[in-house]
Amino acid sequence: MAITIALIVTLALIGVIIGFNRPKTNTVASKTLPSLKTLPSKQNRPAPLFNLANLSGSGSSSLSSYRGKVVVLNFWASWCTACRAEAPLLTHLSNIYQAKGVKFLGVDVNDKNTPAMNFRAKYKVKYPSVVDPQAKLASTYGVFGLPSTFIINKAGIIKYQFIGEIGSHSFTKALNQVITTGN
Repeated sequence: MAITIALIVTLALIGVIIGFNRPKTNTVASKTLPSLKTLPSKQNRPAPLFNLANLSGSGSSSLSSYRGKVVVLNFWASWCTACRAEAPLLTHLSNIYQAKGVKFLGVDVNDKNTPAMNFRAKYKVKYPSVVDPQAKLASTYGVFGLPSTFIINKAGIIKYQFIGEIGSHSFTKALNQVITTGN
């Protein structure tokens, strides 16, 4: 009997150590990445098109309406710690790069409207955000954690993906590259 109890305790400890006790979730938005500055992964695939309701409640936005422009597409949520850490930098960069013709568009994932609107007000976000209440668009883009940011060239091709909080240097380097060369 003592050997059985010792075996059960040992297996339980091993399970804790390797993470068997973590709750499983199926929603992309519940998996927030740690706040770290990430390097972009180079991409070269068409950006999936969409037309979603605006967070503001009036109208909708579609990616196809941005064709011919460089687009920064940021997946975020008000409850996401790394999104809150990233918001001031992203807002600052959007103010700079929108003057250069770059279009910024947010995608609010698995969020409630009031906290999302409060988030935008707190961080003075001026660019539009669409609502992705069930993370369907996030799934289509292959987003597995928030925030995730994509740089899309004028032809609608994803050139870079940042997983986690963007870093100023790596993000601006990638964005300038796409503005200048399209790649």
